[in-house]
Amino acid sequence: MSSERIDTKNLASYILFALALLFLVLRAPYGWCFNDEPFLVTLAQRLYMGDSLLVDEWNPAQVVGPILLPFYALFNIVSKDNTGILLAFRYCYCVLWLTTCITVFQTVKKQCGSLLVSFCVFFYLIPFAPLDYMTLSYTSLGLMSCLMLCCLLLKSREELKIPFYCYALMVSVPICILVLSTPHMVLTYAAVWIASAIALFFKKNRTDTCSYHLKAMMMSGVYLGAAVAFYCYFLIIRRIELSSLLPSVHMILAKPDSVTQSSIINRMINVVKSIFDKSLLYSVCLAVSSLASIIFQKRMRPLRLGMFILCTVGFLWAQYWFLMDQMRIKFNYQMIDIALLGLAAFTMLDSKPWKLFFSFSCIGIVYTLLRGVGTDTGLASAGMTLTVCGVSSIVYIFQLCHEIREQYKKERRIRTITLILCVCLFVIQFCSEGYVKLFRQYWDRKPITLKETVEVGAAKGLITNRYDKEAYELQYYNLKKMLKNVDTDNPDVGFVSFSSSPIIYLDANLRFGTFSSWTFPYRESLLSALEAYKEINPDCRQTVFFAEEEDDIPKEFNTKEYVRFDEEGSVLLVEKSVLKQ
Repeated sequence: MSSERIDTKNLASYILFALALLFLVLRAPYGWCFNDEPFLVTLAQRLYMGDSLLVDEWNPAQVVGPILLPFYALFNIVSKDNTGILLAFRYCYCVLWLTTCITVFQTVKKQCGSLLVSFCVFFYLIPFAPLDYMTLSYTSLGLMSCLMLCCLLLKSREELKIPFYCYALMVSVPICILVLSTPHMVLTYAAVWIASAIALFFKKNRTDTCSYHLKAMMMSGVYLGAAVAFYCYFLIIRRIELSSLLPSVHMILAKPDSVTQSSIINRMINVVKSIFDKSLLYSVCLAVSSLASIIFQKRMRPLRLGMFILCTVGFLWAQYWFLMDQMRIKFNYQMIDIALLGLAAFTMLDSKPWKLFFSFSCIGIVYTLLRGVGTDTGLASAGMTLTVCGVSSIVYIFQLCHEIREQYKKERRIRTITLILCVCLFVIQFCSEGYVKLFRQYWDRKPITLKETVEVGAAKGLITNRYDKEAYELQYYNLKKMLKNVDTDNPDVGFVSFSSSPIIYLDANLRFGTFSSWTFPYRESLLSALEAYKEINPDCRQTVFFAEEEDDIPKEFNTKEYVRFDEEGSVLLVEKSVLKQ
């Protein structure tokens, strides 16, 4: 009978996972993101074509290029061009995100022994996508790697049953991806590594499990050092003249859209301030309840039910205003309130799960602060990173409800109220996430109104509105028609687009003649930036120029050196030396 029950539970989990994958795959094609999404793919495209990090690409986001390179290379080996690559990256995201959610599900299930709590965590994670676009990016890959790292750190030596150097390798992979996607996280890793070294060599009374994890952390430094050396050699040193490295780094740091040069501490304070300002009344309620629980401890125990009710009402209020605010609903805000509520619930617990707190909550808080240091997206960034805290927060809330119900064993009404509040919390949370997933789309209209499927180019297979579909397909056909005049096999071909849409580079699929496909910050100084780029990179070729409109072409290019091709408003200037004969 017991085995039948276990089989039934496992079967329910497998059905849930299959339905989740189906949901992600069906939802993935919807929406058109004309800037961020194709830009990230071009970072891998450049590396695949032989360009280097730092010198050839000047956008700081290039650090994610090596992570995306294997996906891009595999797609190009199979398809031979970039047709449909955006949708392929979205499907890769679906598989990786589902794998991450299943790993977290299994970890929580093992830690707390409750299938209900595990399902709630799974439903909390699965509908979410950073910035609500489902693709491989430094935000989504960073979040996945952080969650996987938290799960690995929770495992004991007895669970793993592998040598410490194998465990170190497992831990190194998510750390490497996390540091590449959020470079400031290297500060945390360095601090933990140094602390591990001190503890390993100077502290004598250690358990076997403690020594195992300390050795693994030390060994991970060796693996990460080898990975850095590998990438530096194959993606930088082998591809460049070292004399151009320092000037290029200077240009990267001097980018017009770089984060304001305030101190790290000030930026961290701004992150915390933005979280509190989101819903001030709710934040004050949580802060007061948490401080009272920490300071007065057991004396506050009789008041836990009242504080929990107050915080839950605050949560419902914050979620209501979130759903009413049509601007905020796009930017990860739906993940913040439950994470904060859980942290407050942790302070009210009699029996605190410290291991879970250090593995998920602490890492989530550090991730939130350091991610906020390196971005100017403010609360949108915090909403994504606090999702890590949200996993443990759900466990804390369920545990607090259980303790309150045990505290009032004889009070049936109180036990019922506590259960209803707990159910309401997660129903509202899931509904707000579901609403965003079904009725909001980053840079596009409501998914339920999107009915037009793109038939060509890198965006093939995406479902968007009629206007964007027709505009993109017209641009694609114009570009391809004009590129027939270019000898694409000529090594002197270097493509530059004056369009603000990075997808042009994916469709042209030619060697880059520019510092980046992301040129928004350089609207007023694009020409001078291109000239600076060519000075630092004398081997760079700038021989083919594309513009969506004639006015976008600088007057300096209207010379006899270039042959001009026009197609329904789009313009292509081609240097005579690379014309097809």
